[in-house]
Amino acid sequence: GQLKSLARAFYGYSDMLIRFLSAKGLVAEPEVVLLRGALDALIPVAKTRYYTEEIREKLLKLLRKEIKDYTWDDVAELEKIAEAIYKEYEATGSEDLHDYYPKLRMYIAIIQGLLTKRGMERGEGEKTGQCQQ
Repeated sequence: GQLKSLARAFYGYSDMLIRFLSAKGLVAEPEVVLLRGALDALIPVAKTRYYTEEIREKLLKLLRKEIKDYTWDDVAELEKIAEAIYKEYEATGSEDLHDYYPKLRMYIAIIQGLLTKRGMERGEGEKTGQCQQ
């Protein structure tokens, strides 16, 4: 239990740090595209219980979307997919899911930062209510 709690705290901290750096413009779009390409190429094979073929197809569709076209709804969907991947890893112990999960979390945090930056540039700031984790 303590190890799981520590892992969650680490992911939460790293997500916020990456989101902050992305919102500040320290993560450029070419780097995001490179990470997205790696995620697409490394996408795990669907398992059985939580991470199904349907979820895998949703993930592929989202990863193939243009960076500028992401929305907060897409982020919410990516977070659900990441959670399914983590649950599947817990259930099966599959190392490919274990390796993929933090990379996907990083990508989600970057997209959140880019969306936050876009909102701030438009004068929206955090009034969109998208202060998610």
